[in-house]
Amino acid sequence: MKQAVQSCEDIQTDGRFVEFHVHGSPRLFEFDKRTVNHAFENLLANAFKYSRAVNPAVNIHFKEKFCEVEVIDFGIGIPKDELNDLFQTFYRCSNVGDISGTGLGLVIVKDYIELNGGKVSVESSLGEKTTFIVTLAYNLNV
Repeated sequence: MKQAVQSCEDIQTDGRFVEFHVHGSPRLFEFDKRTVNHAFENLLANAFKYSRAVNPAVNIHFKEKFCEVEVIDFGIGIPKDELNDLFQTFYRCSNVGDISGTGLGLVIVKDYIELNGGKVSVESSLGEKTTFIVTLAYNLNV
């Protein structure tokens, strides 16, 4: 996660950064670094893009049986009736206006997280914030 955060912060020209918080006792677990890093870079790029003037946030919660990572933007939010469509190829929400995109980033996020045995979900408040929640189970044999 720190690598993905650093990559996204390095290209910001407006001085914004990720508010980064870790909760619980960090644990080691196995996943494919390349695909998970790419997924988090996509989520963070969106968080910067949709937050525009505010720092996005990342909260990592190390829980008993899994790790939960929240990537939060404080931007336009997602209309409630469009939440189920977000992970469809080429889908873009009706309220994105002039914010550029292809509608592929979240599809990649979902595919890469699921390839690593995880899941991704989203919560949003229109006009306030959007939180993407990635859950990855620990490999109990590690």
